[in-house]
Amino acid sequence: MEANWQLRKLDQLKNDFLNLVSHELRTQLISVKWSTESLAELLSSEENPNVEKLLGIIWDVNQHLTDLIEQLLSFSRLDAGELKPHIQPTPIALILEDVLVALATIAEK
Repeated sequence: MEANWQLRKLDQLKNDFLNLVSHELRTQLISVKWSTESLAELLSSEENPNVEKLLGIIWDVNQHLTDLIEQLLSFSRLDAGELKPHIQPTPIALILEDVLVALATIAEK
């Protein structure tokens, strides 16, 4: 009986931690998103053609991290029974394309 209670308590602590970290990260990513938008408005891509490309990469990575955080929150909601799973096919080509774009920048350096 005591072991079950301790396991439930640990599970709740894990969920609380995931929720807290996810919300904190999401807040920071919103700041990065707004800063990227502001930079895009301030910097002219005509002066430096790489500016638009780099801002696009920042935007894409920010969106990817935001999606990961949403997935973490979804796992917590699933675990708590607040969310029902929605299983659907995912086109692998789109995932691989995102990975190639992200790695292309690293490979260029």
